[in-house]
Amino acid sequence: MMRRIDHHAAAAALALILTATAPAMAQENCRLTPAEPGAHLTGLDRHGNPLTASGAEMRLIDLRVADIAAAEALIARERPAYRVLADAAPDRWGRLPVLGVLDDGRPLAHALIDAGLARVDPGPGADLCDPALLPREARARAARRGIWAAPENRPLSAHDSEALAARAGESVIVEGRVVSVGERGRATYLDFSRRWQGGFTVIIPEEIWQDLSEKGIDAAYLDGRRIRVRGVMLDWRGPAIELAIAAFIEDLETGRSP
Repeated sequence: MMRRIDHHAAAAALALILTATAPAMAQENCRLTPAEPGAHLTGLDRHGNPLTASGAEMRLIDLRVADIAAAEALIARERPAYRVLADAAPDRWGRLPVLGVLDDGRPLAHALIDAGLARVDPGPGADLCDPALLPREARARAARRGIWAAPENRPLSAHDSEALAARAGESVIVEGRVVSVGERGRATYLDFSRRWQGGFTVIIPEEIWQDLSEKGIDAAYLDGRRIRVRGVMLDWRGPAIELAIAAFIEDLETGRSP
Protein backbone atom coordinates (compact mmCIF):
# COMPACT_ATOMS: atom_id res chain seq x y z
CA MET A 1 0.00 0.00 0.00
CA MET A 2 1.32 3.42 -0.91
CA ARG A 3 2.38 5.45 2.13
CA ARG A 4 0.66 8.86 2.37
CA ILE A 5 2.69 11.82 3.53
CA ASP A 6 2.40 15.50 4.32
CA HIS A 7 3.12 17.02 0.91
CA HIS A 8 4.08 20.41 2.34
CA ALA A 9 6.70 18.71 4.46
CA ALA A 10 7.81 16.68 1.45
CA ALA A 11 8.24 19.83 -0.65
CA ALA A 12 10.49 21.30 1.99
CA ALA A 13 12.40 18.04 2.25
CA LEU A 14 13.08 17.83 -1.47
CA ALA A 15 14.09 21.48 -1.68
CA LEU A 16 16.54 20.89 1.14
CA ILE A 17 17.72 17.41 0.20
CA LEU A 18 21.15 18.61 -0.84
CA THR A 19 21.75 21.20 1.83
CA ALA A 20 20.40 18.98 4.61
CA THR A 21 21.72 15.54 3.74
CA ALA A 22 24.54 15.80 1.23
CA PRO A 23 26.82 17.85 3.51
CA ALA A 24 26.74 15.04 6.05
CA MET A 25 27.60 12.60 3.30
CA ALA A 26 30.31 14.95 2.08
CA GLN A 27 31.82 15.13 5.57
CA GLU A 28 32.02 11.36 5.64
CA ASN A 29 33.26 10.65 2.12
CA CYS A 30 34.83 13.89 0.97
CA ARG A 31 37.52 14.66 3.54
CA LEU A 32 40.52 16.46 2.07
CA THR A 33 44.21 15.96 2.74
CA PRO A 34 46.21 18.96 3.98
CA ALA A 35 47.50 21.15 1.18
CA GLU A 36 51.12 20.56 0.22
CA PRO A 37 53.25 23.74 0.24
CA GLY A 38 53.85 24.96 -3.30
CA ALA A 39 51.48 22.42 -4.87
CA HIS A 40 49.28 24.13 -7.43
CA LEU A 41 47.43 23.54 -10.67
CA THR A 42 49.01 24.95 -13.81
CA GLY A 43 46.36 24.35 -16.48
CA LEU A 44 44.18 21.69 -18.11
CA ASP A 45 44.84 18.96 -20.62
CA ARG A 46 42.72 18.53 -23.74
CA HIS A 47 40.20 16.44 -21.78
CA GLY A 48 39.72 19.06 -19.06
CA ASN A 49 41.85 17.29 -16.44
CA PRO A 50 44.07 19.49 -14.26
CA LEU A 51 47.80 19.72 -14.86
CA THR A 52 50.44 20.15 -12.18
CA ALA A 53 54.17 20.85 -12.14
CA SER A 54 54.72 17.30 -10.85
CA GLY A 55 52.84 15.73 -13.74
CA ALA A 56 50.51 13.80 -11.40
CA GLU A 57 47.29 12.48 -12.98
CA MET A 58 44.25 14.22 -11.48
CA ARG A 59 40.60 15.09 -12.00
CA LEU A 60 38.50 17.91 -10.55
CA ILE A 61 35.81 16.69 -8.15
CA ASP A 62 32.13 17.54 -8.61
CA LEU A 63 32.37 18.98 -12.10
CA ARG A 64 33.15 18.46 -15.76
CA VAL A 65 34.86 21.33 -17.55
CA ALA A 66 32.87 22.31 -20.64
CA ASP A 67 34.84 25.30 -21.97
CA ILE A 68 38.37 23.95 -21.65
CA ALA A 69 40.14 26.90 -23.26
CA ALA A 70 38.51 29.51 -21.00
CA ALA A 71 38.88 27.36 -17.88
CA GLU A 72 42.54 26.68 -18.64
CA ALA A 73 43.17 30.41 -19.03
CA LEU A 74 41.61 31.02 -15.60
CA ILE A 75 43.67 28.26 -13.97
CA ALA A 76 46.91 29.34 -15.64
CA ARG A 77 46.29 32.90 -14.43
CA GLU A 78 45.23 32.03 -10.87
CA ARG A 79 47.48 28.96 -10.34
CA PRO A 80 45.19 27.59 -7.59
CA ALA A 81 46.46 25.33 -4.84
CA TYR A 82 44.86 21.91 -4.60
CA ARG A 83 43.93 19.28 -2.05
CA VAL A 84 43.32 15.57 -2.68
CA LEU A 85 40.34 13.59 -1.35
CA ALA A 86 41.73 11.77 1.67
CA ASP A 87 40.12 8.35 1.22
CA ALA A 88 39.89 8.19 -2.57
CA ALA A 89 41.82 5.73 -4.69
CA PRO A 90 42.86 6.63 -8.24
CA ASP A 91 40.16 5.97 -10.83
CA ARG A 92 40.61 3.49 -13.69
CA TRP A 93 42.67 6.08 -15.57
CA GLY A 94 44.96 6.58 -12.58
CA ARG A 95 43.61 10.04 -11.71
CA LEU A 96 43.33 11.31 -8.15
CA PRO A 97 40.29 13.49 -7.31
CA VAL A 98 41.31 16.99 -6.23
CA LEU A 99 39.73 20.26 -5.12
CA GLY A 100 41.31 23.45 -6.42
CA VAL A 101 41.47 26.44 -4.05
CA LEU A 102 42.00 30.05 -5.15
CA ASP A 103 44.18 32.54 -3.27
CA ASP A 104 41.12 34.15 -1.67
CA GLY A 105 40.00 30.79 -0.29
CA ARG A 106 37.19 30.19 -2.79
CA PRO A 107 36.94 26.73 -4.35
CA LEU A 108 38.05 26.73 -7.97
CA ALA A 109 34.81 24.84 -8.73
CA HIS A 110 32.75 27.88 -7.63
CA ALA A 111 34.64 30.14 -10.02
CA LEU A 112 34.27 27.72 -12.94
CA ILE A 113 30.56 27.04 -12.31
CA ASP A 114 29.75 30.73 -11.70
CA ALA A 115 31.37 31.68 -15.01
CA GLY A 116 29.49 28.98 -16.90
CA LEU A 117 32.69 27.14 -17.81
CA ALA A 118 31.77 23.80 -16.22
CA ARG A 119 28.80 21.56 -15.41
CA VAL A 120 28.04 19.87 -12.10
CA ASP A 121 29.07 16.25 -12.61
CA PRO A 122 30.76 14.15 -9.90
CA GLY A 123 31.42 11.32 -12.35
CA PRO A 124 30.39 7.65 -12.30
CA GLY A 125 29.94 6.19 -8.85
CA ALA A 126 30.93 9.40 -7.05
CA ASP A 127 29.08 11.50 -4.51
CA LEU A 128 28.51 15.23 -4.86
CA CYS A 129 30.87 16.75 -2.29
CA ASP A 130 29.68 20.36 -2.66
CA PRO A 131 25.86 20.61 -2.90
CA ALA A 132 26.11 24.41 -3.29
CA LEU A 133 27.27 23.87 -6.87
CA LEU A 134 23.77 23.02 -8.10
CA PRO A 135 22.14 26.37 -7.24
CA ARG A 136 25.28 28.15 -8.43
CA GLU A 137 24.95 26.38 -11.78
CA ALA A 138 21.25 27.28 -11.93
CA ARG A 139 22.10 30.97 -11.48
CA ALA A 140 24.77 30.83 -14.19
CA ARG A 141 22.32 29.08 -16.50
CA ALA A 142 19.58 31.65 -15.83
CA ALA A 143 22.06 34.44 -16.61
CA ARG A 144 23.23 32.54 -19.72
CA ARG A 145 26.85 32.83 -18.78
CA GLY A 146 29.51 30.83 -20.59
CA ILE A 147 28.24 27.59 -22.11
CA TRP A 148 24.66 28.36 -21.06
CA ALA A 149 24.43 31.07 -23.72
CA ALA A 150 24.21 28.30 -26.34
CA PRO A 151 20.67 26.89 -26.78
CA GLU A 152 21.98 23.33 -27.14
CA ASN A 153 23.35 23.42 -23.59
CA ARG A 154 20.11 24.46 -21.90
CA PRO A 155 17.71 21.98 -20.25
CA LEU A 156 15.69 19.78 -22.58
CA SER A 157 11.95 19.24 -22.34
CA ALA A 158 11.01 15.82 -20.97
CA HIS A 159 8.11 15.84 -23.44
CA ASP A 160 10.22 16.30 -26.59
CA SER A 161 11.10 12.66 -27.25
CA GLU A 162 12.74 13.35 -30.60
CA ALA A 163 15.13 15.94 -29.16
CA LEU A 164 15.92 13.66 -26.21
CA ALA A 165 16.62 10.64 -28.41
CA ALA A 166 19.03 12.73 -30.48
CA ARG A 167 21.18 13.26 -27.36
CA ALA A 168 21.73 9.57 -26.58
CA GLY A 169 25.08 9.01 -24.88
CA GLU A 170 25.41 12.65 -23.81
CA SER A 171 25.20 14.19 -20.35
CA VAL A 172 22.05 16.33 -20.31
CA ILE A 173 19.63 18.22 -18.06
CA VAL A 174 15.92 17.47 -18.53
CA GLU A 175 12.86 19.23 -17.11
CA GLY A 176 9.22 18.18 -17.18
CA ARG A 177 6.12 16.95 -15.36
CA VAL A 178 5.89 13.38 -14.08
CA VAL A 179 2.72 11.65 -15.28
CA SER A 180 3.14 8.31 -13.49
CA VAL A 181 5.38 6.55 -10.98
CA GLY A 182 6.01 2.81 -11.11
CA GLU A 183 7.60 1.21 -8.03
CA ARG A 184 9.30 -2.11 -8.74
CA GLY A 185 11.67 -4.34 -6.80
CA ARG A 186 15.02 -3.07 -8.05
CA ALA A 187 14.08 0.36 -9.37
CA THR A 188 11.34 2.98 -9.54
CA TYR A 189 10.33 4.52 -12.86
CA LEU A 190 9.18 8.10 -13.36
CA ASP A 191 7.37 8.38 -16.68
CA PHE A 192 6.75 11.69 -18.43
CA SER A 193 4.46 10.25 -21.10
CA ARG A 194 1.55 7.81 -21.01
CA ARG A 195 2.99 6.03 -24.04
CA TRP A 196 4.65 2.72 -23.10
CA GLN A 197 7.24 3.11 -25.85
CA GLY A 198 9.12 6.26 -26.81
CA GLY A 199 8.39 8.53 -23.84
CA PHE A 200 11.03 9.82 -21.45
CA THR A 201 11.68 7.86 -18.24
CA VAL A 202 13.80 8.45 -15.15
CA ILE A 203 15.08 5.21 -13.62
CA ILE A 204 15.77 5.47 -9.89
CA PRO A 205 17.78 2.55 -8.45
CA GLU A 206 16.40 0.89 -5.32
CA GLU A 207 18.93 2.35 -2.88
CA ILE A 208 18.39 5.91 -4.11
CA TRP A 209 14.60 5.49 -4.06
CA GLN A 210 14.78 4.22 -0.48
CA ASP A 211 16.82 7.27 0.48
CA LEU A 212 14.26 9.61 -1.13
CA SER A 213 11.31 7.76 0.39
CA GLU A 214 12.76 7.99 3.88
CA LYS A 215 12.76 11.76 3.44
CA GLY A 216 9.10 11.79 2.35
CA ILE A 217 9.78 11.96 -1.39
CA ASP A 218 7.61 9.04 -2.49
CA ALA A 219 5.37 8.12 -5.42
CA ALA A 220 2.40 10.13 -4.13
CA TYR A 221 4.54 13.25 -3.89
CA LEU A 222 6.29 12.97 -7.27
CA ASP A 223 3.24 11.99 -9.35
CA GLY A 224 2.22 15.08 -11.35
CA ARG A 225 5.15 17.20 -10.14
CA ARG A 226 7.53 19.26 -12.30
CA ILE A 227 11.12 18.22 -11.72
CA ARG A 228 14.60 18.58 -13.17
CA VAL A 229 16.99 15.65 -13.55
CA ARG A 230 20.44 15.19 -15.02
CA GLY A 231 22.55 12.32 -16.26
CA VAL A 232 23.60 10.43 -19.37
CA MET A 233 20.82 9.96 -21.91
CA LEU A 234 20.12 6.26 -22.48
CA ASP A 235 18.15 4.42 -25.14
CA TRP A 236 15.90 2.17 -23.04
CA ARG A 237 12.29 1.68 -24.21
CA GLY A 238 12.68 5.32 -25.24
CA PRO A 239 14.98 8.08 -23.97
CA ALA A 240 15.85 7.60 -20.30
CA ILE A 241 18.18 8.72 -17.53
CA GLU A 242 19.24 6.49 -14.65
CA LEU A 243 19.59 8.68 -11.57
CA ALA A 244 23.16 8.45 -10.27
CA ILE A 245 22.63 10.22 -6.92
CA ALA A 246 19.61 11.61 -5.05
CA ALA A 247 20.94 15.15 -5.50
CA PHE A 248 20.25 14.95 -9.23
CA ILE A 249 16.48 15.21 -8.88
CA GLU A 250 15.27 18.77 -8.25
CA ASP A 251 11.77 20.07 -7.53
CA LEU A 252 10.88 22.91 -9.89
CA GLU A 253 7.65 23.76 -8.08
CA THR A 254 9.25 24.96 -4.86
CA GLY A 255 10.89 27.85 -6.71
CA ARG A 256 14.23 26.87 -5.25
CA SER A 257 17.31 25.08 -6.51
CA PRO A 258 18.25 22.32 -4.07
